[in-house]
Amino acid sequence: MSDAEAKALGLRAANTSGIDGWVGFSSAADYTYDPDNRAVAGAYDFIGVAEHEIAEVMGRYGMTQKRL
Repeated sequence: MSDAEAKALGLRAANTSGIDGWVGFSSAADYTYDPDNRAVAGAYDFIGVAEHEIAEVMGRYGMTQKRL
């Protein structure tokens, strides 16, 4: 369970120090930022990457109950 999820469920104190999660993006990767043209050859879909990473920080789990 992620720290953010534990805090949201009241399993950890909401005022603990430190960060609950972190998401970073490479400045060396080629991204497409156009929401109307997300399938660009040779570029990562920034919207999809951001949604995926934010979901992981929030504690998304798969059907196997293992962290994805």
